[in-house]
Amino acid sequence: MADAADVLNLPLPHVLNLLSSGVLPFHKVGGDRRVSVSALMAYKLAFEQRRSAALETLAAQAQALQMGYE
Repeated sequence: MADAADVLNLPLPHVLNLLSSGVLPFHKVGGDRRVSVSALMAYKLAFEQRRSAALETLAAQAQALQMGYE
């Protein structure tokens, strides 16, 4: 799971929460949890898209309020 946390650039406890909540699918091999590369990359892409949309919204609000970010 530490590798998944590194790929996502997230703290390990947050990744474990994503797994336990079902947001990030995994399967067990023995006592270990395994996440497929495709699931990891799909989550990362969706996260980046949400992040970009939020930044665009904030930038538009800043411009509308003439906050000097032109």
